[in-house]
Amino acid sequence: MEKREIYIKVIESEIAAQNLYKSLASHCKENQSNIFMSLIPLEKIHEEKMRKAFSEEFPGEELKVNEQVMTKTLRSPEEMRDPKNIYDFAIELENKAREAYQLLANSTGDTEMKQFFMLLAEEEGKHEEVLKDEIEKLANTMIWFDESELAGFMEF
Repeated sequence: MEKREIYIKVIESEIAAQNLYKSLASHCKENQSNIFMSLIPLEKIHEEKMRKAFSEEFPGEELKVNEQVMTKTLRSPEEMRDPKNIYDFAIELENKAREAYQLLANSTGDTEMKQFFMLLAEEEGKHEEVLKDEIEKLANTMIWFDESELAGFMEF
């Protein structure tokens, strides 16, 4: 794949992530949508960094990207009604983005670009951790009692 195509693909994937998070936020309860809304600007920063890197590498060239690109899911609408499944899907996408940046880092001979892509991979990993924390919070809401209160009852 040519370098220009890599930039376009990466920028479009960042736009797709933003569009996905906007969509997920609009379909979630307010407390769940906040996490998706907080990820949108982070993905926008990645997009802007890639646009800047493109213009530095290809000065004066017009960058043509699809601003309406959306991430496709093969999951059923029923699956996507469950908050955990939504978070799992978002984690999958963050993981794929991290792997893509790592691949780009490993495929370039340019030390500066390698560091840049590794930084973006690390940031995608942080996004993944944020989503995993949300799953943990979700799981903890299912415990409605303090387990320590059972001390003594379990000795039978």
